[in-house]
Amino acid sequence: MMWLTRSQACSSRVRHPAVASRMLVSSRGSAWLAFINFSSMQTVHVILNRLSAFLVFAFCSHGIHAATVTKLQAHYRDGQVFLAWQNVTATGQAYKVYRSSTPFTSADQLNSTTYIGQVRDSSSKNLRRSRLEQMPIYFRWQPNGEPLGSNIGLYVVTCTETGLFYYAVTVMDLASGVEDKTLLSGKNTLINPVSETVAFPLPVWQDSVVWSNGDVVHYYAQFGDNRQNVYRKPFNNVGSFGYNFFQIRRGQAERYPLFVFLEGLQKNAIKGNGLDPFDTLSNCIILSLDDWIPYPDGYHEEAGKSTGWVGYHTGYDIYVSDNPIPTSGVVMAYTQHRIIHTIEWARNYLPVDTTKVFLVGVSTGGLGALITAALVPEKITGVYAIAHPTALKSGDGWHQQLWGTASTNLKTNVPDMSNLNDSLRIFDLMNIKKLFMKNYHRSLPHIWCVHGKQDATVGWSDKPSFYDTAQLYKMPAVFFWDRRKHNGDEAKWLDTETLIPYQQLALNVAYPAFSNCSVNGNPGNGKKNDGDAFGTINGLLAWSEVSETKCSFSVKLYLKDYVVGGQLQANQPTSCSADVTLRRLQAFKAQPGRTIYWYNYDASGNLVQSGTITSQQGVPHTVPGVQISKAGNRLELKFGTCLSREAEPEGLEATLRRYGGGWQLVVSTAQPQDALIRFTDPWGRLQQHQEIFLDAGTQHIALEFPLPSLYVVELQVGQQRWHWKVTE
Repeated sequence: MMWLTRSQACSSRVRHPAVASRMLVSSRGSAWLAFINFSSMQTVHVILNRLSAFLVFAFCSHGIHAATVTKLQAHYRDGQVFLAWQNVTATGQAYKVYRSSTPFTSADQLNSTTYIGQVRDSSSKNLRRSRLEQMPIYFRWQPNGEPLGSNIGLYVVTCTETGLFYYAVTVMDLASGVEDKTLLSGKNTLINPVSETVAFPLPVWQDSVVWSNGDVVHYYAQFGDNRQNVYRKPFNNVGSFGYNFFQIRRGQAERYPLFVFLEGLQKNAIKGNGLDPFDTLSNCIILSLDDWIPYPDGYHEEAGKSTGWVGYHTGYDIYVSDNPIPTSGVVMAYTQHRIIHTIEWARNYLPVDTTKVFLVGVSTGGLGALITAALVPEKITGVYAIAHPTALKSGDGWHQQLWGTASTNLKTNVPDMSNLNDSLRIFDLMNIKKLFMKNYHRSLPHIWCVHGKQDATVGWSDKPSFYDTAQLYKMPAVFFWDRRKHNGDEAKWLDTETLIPYQQLALNVAYPAFSNCSVNGNPGNGKKNDGDAFGTINGLLAWSEVSETKCSFSVKLYLKDYVVGGQLQANQPTSCSADVTLRRLQAFKAQPGRTIYWYNYDASGNLVQSGTITSQQGVPHTVPGVQISKAGNRLELKFGTCLSREAEPEGLEATLRRYGGGWQLVVSTAQPQDALIRFTDPWGRLQQHQEIFLDAGTQHIALEFPLPSLYVVELQVGQQRWHWKVTE
């Protein structure tokens, strides 16, 4: 029997019985005819007609997709297995990939336990860059290799265990859902296994171009799938997909500050929406990440969708437009997984100063940057976010397909840092105000944000309450606003006036966070014509000369000139008061319950303020109402032995007495002190020691001895010591 093409089979009417008879005989010989009763020619005609109709129906229903992929090959590199093959000629196919520790010899092995994922037609094509540049661009699967051909399929597997593994690739027709499970050794299955090792997956260099400003831009593909290992979490829920980012390296340095842009692949990542200062930033490495999924809405430059720099539900299919709205299950932070993995790659494999990692985002990218900073604050030094929303909502049907509805508020896979036994809900994860509240106790990066009162894209109405939340929770945040639109038109502040002070910030240096500053502007009630047309929250305050020890902290605070649009504003403030919260402390970490003494000295060294605060578990140290002038003030905090400026503390008395059935140490001190209690035996051998903190006044300390014996009790405060012999 000759194979018909799909078009021939589906367009043909039932052939003449004689023709059908010849086809059957040529295909199967007399065996087919043995089932036919030739006593009636009419009967023969009826049977042959029905058989012919059945054959045509079978061709049209199931499609002719018996052809399998060929030339399957694989290589392992950097914790991933790269599979490539020659596609079938038909389109509208899914290529399903299977993995096993034994060779594939039977279709029974193609099941849910060996299936790992799928790709679609043109899996070797860089769909995102092809649409942006309106020309076909194909992936390289090796850094120094040639781009793959248009007829080649590509799948990249994240290795999850060490061992030898075989692979098979099958073809499924998307229209009918029929999968051809034919196995051809050496064609769509591997004859030899791949030796795999779990390792950190690395991106693959694709090409480099020179921009008009002289930047050499290196484009990379980051291949991720639905699997995870100890080095990274899954990037999607379907299978292999290539994600894009680029790298720019400027200047000559042993270690560079790293700036991670969440803004796309084009030049607007650096020169769009008011980011001009970064166009001339020197001695740095810039990474620009992309948030894109291949939503089927054409091949134009704007085709595709974003995930809000967050992720989507585990049941969402990135290749279709009519996903159901989920009512249960989990929303996975797939995009955040990828952002964090890229940052980790840069920290580990590029000459990056890991104490200086900054996130920069415009619009939704700004929100994504703030979310990343809240998820991995220990890796992020600061965030500069421009014209960003404070929250994302599923207002339309498509976003509901991604995340579900607000009333359902599905769980994510992101831990709730305020309750580690639970995970965040999706609309809490995408709400910066709620993230601030839940991360109040953590050492968050410094945050600088710029907004516009005429921003019709992300709105203005929620920004004043956003500022209030940051103030309430003592966040390290600085805000600027004016009457700019979303694209930066009608901006009053210059970019250089709102730029985060990246040079003085570092992960290993503490800094003050300001709140309730008396010279803050008035953003109004959320209506664009209410409050100040332009202004800042905390933007007039600055600091320098941070110094820390185990029991002391010092920082210089000062008030800056009020300059907007390059113009010195009238009625310049000369002083202000503000609450000062210590963030990202390195050494100054008082135990809960300790009294911390603070002192505020003016530029001449005169004490202008002093007071005490009490350290609390999980609560940053905040000094209220600190006076700050343009000339500068020095704020000092101390506890324990750092309090005394003299060599010997004064007003110390100590006695040991019987109390009930044991012993009690009574200590009086005029000021807080650290102390040490030791128990030794009569031969001077140490039996036990205990560090304590003495508040000012008289304290009674009960002593507990290890065993009944003869002891020498020693109390040491500064350089003073007391000794008592005790029989217990």
